[in-house]
Amino acid sequence: DKSGPVHGLARIGTWTSDHIHGDHAEFRFSTDGSNPLFPYAAEAWLYVTGSDKLEETLTTINRSDRPFVLTQGLHTYLRVGDVEKD
Repeated sequence: DKSGPVHGLARIGTWTSDHIHGDHAEFRFSTDGSNPLFPYAAEAWLYVTGSDKLEETLTTINRSDRPFVLTQGLHTYLRVGDVEKD
């Protein structure tokens, strides 16, 4: 739907940090279905662990009473040095 926000609601929505401890963090985004561009209740959870490597998991839960089609992409946009150097 070209009338919606670029890259969807979660990109411009408010995420809350539900748990941050040590090298692990959890963030949550929710929508109650009142937005006409995405009229479904849903939650998205982002789990991040950082140590000697970065791990991310994005999970969406349908809280609506009907199915919906969803595409997801996760882009970190991290600045890194030359990957060819140690």
